[in-house]
Amino acid sequence: TGDTYCYPCYYNCYTCSASLVQTACLSCSLAKDHRYFVAANNTCVCMDKYYNNASSSSPVCGSCHYSCQTCTTNTACVTCNSTKGRVYNSSTGFCSCGTGNYDDLLN
Repeated sequence: TGDTYCYPCYYNCYTCSASLVQTACLSCSLAKDHRYFVAANNTCVCMDKYYNNASSSSPVCGSCHYSCQTCTTNTACVTCNSTKGRVYNSSTGFCSCGTGNYDDLLN
């Protein structure tokens, strides 16, 4: 009879139900790729402080700039953590400290 084969999952899935389909993830690798599972659409997305670096030779979640809560690249913040006193600075694309605060260069 016919042979059966093992096919790869979409790059951001840890386990999947179909080959190379983004919405067929069954689980994600939080420890390895910093991704979490979204059950509503069976996808794996990067956690806060990381962005989907699909352009790299081995697509992973890349680290955002330390000041970003979420980002599209390591040099482009989308949101800032206001509980840490961060506000978006449109001239730099990063999150700066609000008035009366200083930057510890870590958070």
